[in-house]
Amino acid sequence: MTKAEYLSQLEHYLKRLPQADYEEAMDYFTEYFEEAGPEREEEIIRELGSPKEAAHDILSQLIEKNQLIGSSPKQTIWLTILAVLAAPMALPLTIAALGVILAIIITALSSILITVSFSFVGFVSSLAFLWEALTKLSDSLSTLSLGLGASFLSLGISLLFAAATILLARLFKFIFLKFNQWIAKRGYKS
Repeated sequence: MTKAEYLSQLEHYLKRLPQADYEEAMDYFTEYFEEAGPEREEEIIRELGSPKEAAHDILSQLIEKNQLIGSSPKQTIWLTILAVLAAPMALPLTIAALGVILAIIITALSSILITVSFSFVGFVSSLAFLWEALTKLSDSLSTLSLGLGASFLSLGISLLFAAATILLARLFKFIFLKFNQWIAKRGYKS
């Protein structure tokens, strides 16, 4: 394999990266080959590994860099998918990994949607209990107290579910990032 073939294949694996990252990676490899000179091309290619392995290394580094600087989850997901596809592993394992990622995302979104729904229902029922207590149950102090108590209980449950929503979102973000790191490392080893 020649330098031109290597860089062409590497370009194929990295072309979906953000423009700045793509240019930085391609400039690095081009300069690396130019500094080594034409007489050391084969040695450099052996040192770097296949273009697919080099692309996987770059994508893994970008995922770690994005996690450290706190980039958007959308960009992290995209980089993870690119890393999995650039990893030197069999297609069935890639499909299985993407299936697991999809299952984690669906589970996370479903759990968060459920807790948000319970929080909303608790808040609305709190307002309904408060309205009933102030308008219809105000004849007797004991029924007014019962209505206000039910309203505050419902509001408290609503706040608990809101807190659970935030905790679940953080938990699933943590799980997803750790899973991304595991997939990236696993793909590199195989």
